Amino acid sequence: MQKTALKLGSIALCALSISACGETQTFKLVTGITAATMHDVFKRTDVNLKAKNYAAADFIESRMNGIVRKQDSLALSPLVQSDNITMTSPLGHNIPEGIGLRLSELGYNVRLGDAINIGKPVELTSEASKFTLGGTYLRGKKNVDINLQVIENATGNLITRFEYQLPLNKEIRELSNTETRIFRVQK
Repeated sequence: MQKTALKLGSIALCALSISACGETQTFKLVTGITAATMHDVFKRTDVNLKAKNYAAADFIESRMNGIVRKQDSLALSPLVQSDNITMTSPLGHNIPEGIGLRLSELGYNVRLGDAINIGKPVELTSEASKFTLGGTYLRGKKNVDINLQVIENATGNLITRFEYQLPLNKEIRELSNTETRIFRVQK
């Protein structure tokens, strides 16, 4: 964990000093290095969920930088199961909340309360915020596939997306469990 933090910190310092030059080539180089580092974080199974949320937030921030301004309101929506969009889990709330916390640290105007209300439906309107971070997850036998999206509420346009996998270890398995619901089927 310390090696990853040291690596990410070193790259961030280099990126800041290089990006001060302001050239397009420099920006592409820094973005490429950051993406490669983030890819390494997502391949490792020993990285904790907080580290993965922060890495996802840094990647998303690099992709929405310039489109989503720091003063724009960004709402958080729980991730829903991709095979049943009426269901979510603690994992579906944890991921947007962790990403939102990191984006807030980076200076974005994030409405953190939207993701924290576990079990309560989140109602979002275009007047409430300009953008929404949300998405889906799908639990498999060995991994959980995460699909994050930032959407412009007024137009429905996709600003950026990021897909990655989490290994299905004990923590992720417990967090991705949904409450049992009984449905009545009428013929």
